[in-house]
Amino acid sequence: MGKLREITIDLESLSEEVIYKYGDYHAGFRELLQNASDAIKDYEDINKHKDKKFSGFISVSLFPRHIVIKDNGIGLASKEIDEYLLRLYGTDKKEKERAGIFGRGFFAIFKESKEIYVITQRPGEKKVYLKVYPKDNWFVCEELALKEIPNKFLDYTLLIEHGHGTNLVVIPNQITFNIDEIHKYLIQTCQFFEIPLVINGHSINKTFLDAVKEELNNKAIVDFNEFDKNDPNKRISGCLAYQTANNMIQAFVYRIKVLNLISPVDSVCGYINYDQLKVVPSRDALVQDENYHFFIRVLSEQCDKVMKKLSENPQKDDYQALLNYGILKKDPSYILKVPLYNIVGEREKYSMNDILNAITTKMLFHTKKRNLVADRLRKRGFIVITDFSEKEFEMLQLIIDQQRNITLLSVESPVASKFAGLGKRYIVPEDDLSSLEKKILNMTREMVDEFSGEKGKIKVFIIKGDLIDEAEHIPGQIWIQREGKILNLAKKITKYPTLVKMLLTPLIAHEITHETDKEIHDETFYEMLETNLKKMQEKIIQKFLNLEKKALLKL
Repeated sequence: MGKLREITIDLESLSEEVIYKYGDYHAGFRELLQNASDAIKDYEDINKHKDKKFSGFISVSLFPRHIVIKDNGIGLASKEIDEYLLRLYGTDKKEKERAGIFGRGFFAIFKESKEIYVITQRPGEKKVYLKVYPKDNWFVCEELALKEIPNKFLDYTLLIEHGHGTNLVVIPNQITFNIDEIHKYLIQTCQFFEIPLVINGHSINKTFLDAVKEELNNKAIVDFNEFDKNDPNKRISGCLAYQTANNMIQAFVYRIKVLNLISPVDSVCGYINYDQLKVVPSRDALVQDENYHFFIRVLSEQCDKVMKKLSENPQKDDYQALLNYGILKKDPSYILKVPLYNIVGEREKYSMNDILNAITTKMLFHTKKRNLVADRLRKRGFIVITDFSEKEFEMLQLIIDQQRNITLLSVESPVASKFAGLGKRYIVPEDDLSSLEKKILNMTREMVDEFSGEKGKIKVFIIKGDLIDEAEHIPGQIWIQREGKILNLAKKITKYPTLVKMLLTPLIAHEITHETDKEIHDETFYEMLETNLKKMQEKIIQKFLNLEKKALLKL
């Protein structure tokens, strides 16, 4: 047996630290792969002029009763074991060389391993055979002879290529490893290694962009590689995307996942690599990191780009996220193409771009609930937004503030009443009505009494001053517009009372309905009426002319 070394690390203290810092149960395997990566980078740094064709690799073979990790990195010589094994733990890898085998994270593997066989070789040196395991309150490292390696692991002592590298054989502290779970974990956490990584014969290496694109629910993908203008050595790369109901950004240091960050915006997810961000045990410690502010600034900027990209072609499931983000940023540009707004008289919702393009009057009206003023404004060509949430209204105000050439007004304002035509109308005294108008008025009163079932319950008047509506209802009264198309058409056929009643019946029935159910005017009725009025007029007049012609022939 070779030299027996006790590694003076208190096992109880280490266990607490490992659990606290390397919280994932399988983090020990992740750390072993990181150590292998560091060893390869050390070899590249030292031999970059001597071995220009060098290509690093890491392979993992998963078996229920042991797991093998191989690399062709710098390795370790027997004379260096004391210096690196004992010293590097205390320096926390701040030395220029990363050592490649031992470090604080190495001991995390003993959460699920009872011992590790280490076969390692430094360039130009002999192979070294080690066995590391916990004993009592300490760790022990034995330097073994080849014959002391168990026969079933002898093959792994022969497979160090080109005279340098390390093979680790990890033995479970239970009967077997859960290799399916470990396999899944390593793919998830180590897929972004720059060095080729093979697990059970299959390469798992991906770019951030590849990984994000593989998720079918991801969209508005942004790939980036940014550096600090004040310090070009500070660089951050990553790929972010929008995904409904996922608000986690996975951050990687040296391509290894060490923490999860809540993203600055709901539903943005992805991967980030930032070498200058230290491995920290808590979020509070992270905020104190001198590089954190650059990290989070870039992260926020890239989230902005994701949401901007999403806003270019928003789908229904994206609307609320874009609205929330616009409110958060106080920036309405995120929702300009999102159909959020109800407009009086329209069934579909419209985006602010649609509304701004449709405005011709430089005024936009709003009302919480549809009412008479809103309907009359719409009849006069104004747009009235209704049934909006507080967030939607806040965004509306921000948009109008930016437009500057459009005024946002409430339908309760005096200006709204003015443009709605309210206050200009007056009842025409019956003495001022023409004989035809009096005849139609009396005919209408008879019809209203008949429809309402009570004589004089609802009074009927002819009013002047409104060129838009055909008629209007207020409690206990119906007003027929003197300038309306229906009244003028009725004048032409007063000789035929039946035709007049046919013409007036839909209008009167509609207005009487409001007396009973107290609802506002349904402008859809007027739209249909006006659409068909010309056709109705032509048919009625034609019928009138035909009757007149027949009467003349009889004479």
